[in-house]
Amino acid sequence: MRTHERLLRFAFVGVIAAVVDMAVVETMIRVVGLDPYSARVISYLAAATTAWALNRRLTFADRDGGGLLSQWARYLGTNLAGAALNYAVYALLVSGALGWHAPAFIAVGCGSLAGLAINFAATSRFVFGRARPAAAGVEQGSTKCSG
Repeated sequence: MRTHERLLRFAFVGVIAAVVDMAVVETMIRVVGLDPYSARVISYLAAATTAWALNRRLTFADRDGGGLLSQWARYLGTNLAGAALNYAVYALLVSGALGWHAPAFIAVGCGSLAGLAINFAATSRFVFGRARPAAAGVEQGSTKCSG
């Protein structure tokens, strides 16, 4: 799969994960009564887990990422820089530090966009970096015809 196709899939998964993030953060704030900063930690973990599972199936299905638990842990670990940027943008917007108190769901979207490129690069290289081995006797990506 070409890099731009993989990036589009990654962004598509990111949109789904952002919706999960927004729904969980709003639920944690409005229903559970958490403050927006604690709520975001929980919502981020839910969204990151959703993104990992979908990226595993849709974006990097042709890559070998190892066992489930170790892959999930690597996914969270390698996306820490993107997560930090994501959370910083979120916190700035909900706190009103930039002169506007953004609703939590808008701040989630802005934070998610901010971390996208960093997370794609980290995930591509450190989580799903190797192509899966081809089946015995089958050349991966080959255009040769037998006969």
